[in-house]
Amino acid sequence: KVVNKPPDERAFAAQQATLINHAYSVLRTPLSRANYILTQKGLDVGEGSERTITDPELLMQVLEAREEVEGTDDAVRLGELLEANRKEQARLVRSLSAAFREQAWQGGAGHT
Repeated sequence: KVVNKPPDERAFAAQQATLINHAYSVLRTPLSRANYILTQKGLDVGEGSERTITDPELLMQVLEAREEVEGTDDAVRLGELLEANRKEQARLVRSLSAAFREQAWQGGAGHT
């Protein structure tokens, strides 16, 4: 057990646990995993709040979806929107996976 080890070994074990937890959180979701791979391939994907939508069609799609969600109280309609969103996410993950299989890193970046 680490508890009975000297302070330097406990600190090292804590550091390793932190690294493992961070690695798990990065690899857990397809988007963060893809961003990590693209970063390793030398592409600047910009994550989180640094990201902006530059594609006007995508921006319009996002705004319309948000409007529709905010504008309905119908649980059935919200469920339909959620299901449509899940299907679109699955489609994008498949496209991203195909780009990665072909090592089309720039094309893959377009799906993140």
